[in-house]
Amino acid sequence: MKKLLLINGPPRSGKDTFFRFVCRQIQSCAEYKMARPLRDIFGALFCMNWIEQDIILEDKKDEVIQEFSMTPREILIMISEEWIKPAFGDHFLGVIGKARIRKMKEDVIVITDSGFDYEIEPLVDEFGYDNVYLVQLSRPDSTFENDSRSYIKTDTVKPTNIAIINNNGDLAEYKNKITAVLKDFGFDVVGESND
Repeated sequence: MKKLLLINGPPRSGKDTFFRFVCRQIQSCAEYKMARPLRDIFGALFCMNWIEQDIILEDKKDEVIQEFSMTPREILIMISEEWIKPAFGDHFLGVIGKARIRKMKEDVIVITDSGFDYEIEPLVDEFGYDNVYLVQLSRPDSTFENDSRSYIKTDTVKPTNIAIINNNGDLAEYKNKITAVLKDFGFDVVGESND
């Protein structure tokens, strides 16, 4: 059975760094983003391939696109909150996510952009209460301001499968905290990196 590792934290709290480090420590690991369908819509609207949209949505997410007087982040939020959820329901990205994750070959799937309780429910239903883990990140000066996501309510996930990491030190300290959490969760840590 697949194990899902949900990473929940505000922008710039260390979610992508968390994933990169975890994949060096756990075999058969891959990333899934709940926002992938939104990113695909964004790319289709602006005639971008995956590489182009990922560059814009990672490196320039908070820069205003002059023609639209909006940032890519604001456009993604509009697609989600004004188009997708009103038409298909709040659970839509969770339903799509479970179908896509089910087809992935890896044993551990790290979801780096978890931020809504109702998107997690279909995942728990599909993969089991015991197989969904939640790591909530915080970092000084990192908030959910201008983001539609927030901290997931911890009653969505099994209490022993929840960890909180305050990413308030240097990279080495952060990596040590990640390793400790993975071991507490019972993951087989096969490699560690000083990169």
